Amino acid sequence: MIDFHRLFAELVQTMQSVDFPNANTIVKKLDLNVRAARISKTKSGLLTIYGANLRESAAEIDVIAALTPRQALNLLFSNSQIPYDDVRDEIFGPDQRIQQSQRSEGFAILFQADGLACGLTASGPNGVVECLFCEARGLTLAG
Repeated sequence: MIDFHRLFAELVQTMQSVDFPNANTIVKKLDLNVRAARISKTKSGLLTIYGANLRESAAEIDVIAALTPRQALNLLFSNSQIPYDDVRDEIFGPDQRIQQSQRSEGFAILFQADGLACGLTASGPNGVVECLFCEARGLTLAG
């Protein structure tokens, strides 16, 4: 089972690295297996890692890291089998809120972590966890 509290702490530490978004730093701090992954970085600084695995589980993830238009780090679970029920009652940080999707039954759980706006998305109340993210600005956590 994935330790989401630890993973969010690692997301925050990764974003606070002086060399963010550096692929080697992201792989090391998030403890990713990238043997079969494809890693690319654009001139604008967008870094993508497709087909990585979290070492603590068999979960396959894609990583998207960017500096512009805002500093952000996203972990997308490919074909997620992680039930939302696994995190339903978790408190991840201050100002935790649920924000419903305007287009589906999905939603995001949003919170603050060391000055960053973080959260996870789920496909629905009976669905799966789809994404974890943190960003430096641009996410409103108003209730």
